[in-house]
Amino acid sequence: MKTICVALLAGFLVAGCTDYGPYRPKVGEKACQEPFYLGGANDERAPGGHDPRCAIQQHIIAGHETGYHLAFIEFDERKTSSETPKYNEKQYEAFKNHLAKSEKNYLIVFVHGWRHDAAIGDGDVRRFRVFLAYARSFLDQRCKTATRYCGHSLTGLYIGWRGRAFAEPVDNDFGPWTAGALPTFWSRKAQSEEHAKPVYRLLRDISRSLELDAGDVAANKMLVMGHSFGGNMLATALRDRMTKRIAAHECGATFRPPLGDLVFLVNPASEARNWTKIQRRLRERLGLSGTDTTGYSESFFPKHQRPVYVSFTSVCEWAEADLKKKNKNGEKIVLKLACDTATNRWFRWGQFAALKFDPETNRTFGHMNPDLEKIDVDGQEQYRFPYGASHEFSILDSLEIGTTFSGASLPERSECIIADNWLTDARNNWPPRGRRWDSAYLPMKPGETSKYRNLIFVSKKEKEIGVQFRHKLSPAGRKVGSVPSVVPANAPLWNVRSRDISKHGGYVNYPQWCAINQLVLDRVTLDPETEISTVGADAPNHCDDAPQK
Repeated sequence: MKTICVALLAGFLVAGCTDYGPYRPKVGEKACQEPFYLGGANDERAPGGHDPRCAIQQHIIAGHETGYHLAFIEFDERKTSSETPKYNEKQYEAFKNHLAKSEKNYLIVFVHGWRHDAAIGDGDVRRFRVFLAYARSFLDQRCKTATRYCGHSLTGLYIGWRGRAFAEPVDNDFGPWTAGALPTFWSRKAQSEEHAKPVYRLLRDISRSLELDAGDVAANKMLVMGHSFGGNMLATALRDRMTKRIAAHECGATFRPPLGDLVFLVNPASEARNWTKIQRRLRERLGLSGTDTTGYSESFFPKHQRPVYVSFTSVCEWAEADLKKKNKNGEKIVLKLACDTATNRWFRWGQFAALKFDPETNRTFGHMNPDLEKIDVDGQEQYRFPYGASHEFSILDSLEIGTTFSGASLPERSECIIADNWLTDARNNWPPRGRRWDSAYLPMKPGETSKYRNLIFVSKKEKEIGVQFRHKLSPAGRKVGSVPSVVPANAPLWNVRSRDISKHGGYVNYPQWCAINQLVLDRVTLDPETEISTVGADAPNHCDDAPQK
């Protein structure tokens, strides 16, 4: 044992630190014009005619007439004259020129997290290719069934930064090398926050250049995604901006996305205050105090409001009744949660070591539940802590076909049906204000045999696979859906407790990815000019009574 420990220590000392890149420096070279055929192995290091060092790559997927492009823009944390981390300008120019070649674009941006970068063979680059392969299939299905997105080119933009400071293997998720990477937690968290402003400005400029229109299926589309410290980077960039936008929001007006059509965080390693600060300002603008949940809160955002900023965290506790299922043999079982211990336990320990003892700094916002116990504060009844998680997400049926790079090329293994109007229907089903809406429980239509029907299906072919969103919470020790959401039914900001993402790095999940793409690609709410809705129909519009900004 002693020999093993000495060998590991020696290995760590020899490994040292990673370089600063760029890892994908080639632009405009002949080799970069060659398409990538990675096959089912999804290994860019495998022999072939491609050069993985290219900043713009064309990927061909078996079974699809069109594939996707994968672009890289890498940030260098070393200071420039402006004392701001700078992106690689050659990569950026190549990316802009690439987008300009297509009349219509669907752009998916991925900001990676801790212990990753843009190195050849990096695990997050590999996972991103899986996401893009499924997204290609989703677009093709919409073209074939509804003539939507037929002319849209699909591009993935990978934002690289030095999240892997310790020179561990590029495809390492967990193992002996983890011990060497642990001391980099604090510097990499700080670096992700330093990158927040320049990354935001870059993505803002790209958003503006695409002339986006959320909800319009003929427009360009853009999805911005961040994982782990990449999620922290985006959350840090958006915290004060979203707080100011909430303060300036006109009651009843549509709340526009801060970046792209949707910002999507998955298992973000980000302090709870990066979300609760926004919720505090929202509660003030809603005119709520004490235990008040009325006021004009359901009029602040319109009935057709789409989500614009959502975060998913694989939580570590859940109402037990919701975990009880039957297996194939009809036997009763209790599902095990795929807890993200990295953003729960490890993040808290790291923050404690940094002497951060406030729960809003040593917990991530995905693991922060509201506490709606009523307490007396200076003679006024108030909730103890009306901030934190606001929604929940579950996969209703076990996915036996799995999530794989090769599966994305097979229609029967990558179906993602069009989910128009599901959010409007869910809200309408819980009148008068839509509170506690639940996508999985809509009364059956005449002639249907099931007691309830789900609004959001991923696939209806070999096996019905549905996903469920709900505007209420089911924490451990409570009844399913017994805790009301701390945000209005029409709120565009969703802090989602997820039961099925699968731990910290196992976020490549086909049903979840379909549900996120439906929020971007489909008309999940009715058009404001044609909408017929019962949400709020029995309640007056309280915008005239709204507090001044």
